[in-house]
Amino acid sequence: MELIDIIALSFAGRLTSAEVRELACSHTTLDALEAIGRHPMDLEEQAQRQHERCEELGISIIAFNDPRYLHRLRAIETHPALLYVKGALPPESDSSVGVVGTRSCTIHYGKPVTETFVEEWTRRGCTIVSGLANGIDMIAHETCLRHGGKTIAVIASGLDKITPIPANDLSDRIAQSNGCVITEHACGIKAQPPYFPARNRIISGLSDAIVVIESKKKGGALITADFASKQGKALYAVPGPINSTRSEGCNALIRSGQAQCLTSADDISNDVNLSQSQEPLTNTCSIPGLDDGEPHLVDELATRWQCTISEALSRLMALEMEGKVQQLPGSGMWGGEIRRYGDTEIQRYVVTGLRGYGVTELRRYGGTEVPISCVVDYRCNLLLAIPIHWRKYEVLSCNSNPPCGVYHVWSDERPACSAHSQRTRQ
Repeated sequence: MELIDIIALSFAGRLTSAEVRELACSHTTLDALEAIGRHPMDLEEQAQRQHERCEELGISIIAFNDPRYLHRLRAIETHPALLYVKGALPPESDSSVGVVGTRSCTIHYGKPVTETFVEEWTRRGCTIVSGLANGIDMIAHETCLRHGGKTIAVIASGLDKITPIPANDLSDRIAQSNGCVITEHACGIKAQPPYFPARNRIISGLSDAIVVIESKKKGGALITADFASKQGKALYAVPGPINSTRSEGCNALIRSGQAQCLTSADDISNDVNLSQSQEPLTNTCSIPGLDDGEPHLVDELATRWQCTISEALSRLMALEMEGKVQQLPGSGMWGGEIRRYGDTEIQRYVVTGLRGYGVTELRRYGGTEVPISCVVDYRCNLLLAIPIHWRKYEVLSCNSNPPCGVYHVWSDERPACSAHSQRTRQ
């Protein structure tokens, strides 16, 4: 049966992927529908419009009988009749690791663990497969791209209906970086709750092994783990703190014996072919004005590049899309520096022109990044503060003499440190 006819069959309501495949194998035209008491109606016209729409968006439609259809996916019993693909499918010879987890991952544990493992697997030649959801999924995709790897994002909607906006932007970057975004849904189809569990079988089917990093007692990551078990895939889970609800699912998988405990990137080597080449993937491109490792304001870069501010912004956005530069949160600056206070490393962003307002920063514990508050006071100029408890911070650095000590901030008031404000509430 021709591709257009298979697309038309997929538009016939209440037909599963298995039924579409069966009809496509047993018939050569849409007369297959009449054989089961259905009428083709205008399905051919819908299929033609869909085909034209995909060509317009640069989307490939791959049927189950197409030689390009991935063998890993064809091996599972419930493989989709059609795949809509944006980007380049990875070579079949590449190893692949599925990385899944909660959308509400912890910044101090789930995020750095994901980044560490994905970086190592990327450097060792693995394709990273995930679901483009918030949390662990997007961290896995982003880390893979940042280190020059290939990643596959499997979504639960049409390729023209990816939400939210950050996920849509990330999908474009994936497709432009030798990776691909895959779905079984035609263009124009919005994500629905039942589509997400079905999407997870594809994530598992495309992977040599599934790794669960942070999962609650119930969630999509555990559904993917169940599919992995049913499909005979290797299943790993990262153990977490016993008092963390976001690790309950992982700990349960390990305790039941369903998943193997994962504490090192090498632990999956029995099930996934890891290359021995561990040379870090580095960017050798030198960017004038940004190759000194220091933060810079946009107007400063515009002067160096001898262009307008809008042109500098456009160039910076393009470089950020390529993973070569990063905009520093809240500061309007590009770059960053590390400062040490005792045994604590602070990722410090120089802030100008924001006095009296709070901005977000990163605090580093070794290789771990967690958000802290950086509060800019109209007299102190710059404060680096560690949260003590809700809305109360210990000041690490302040231009006042003596230092402020304890800083209080209220959402409905302009920030002011205790050394400079008579309104401070103890």
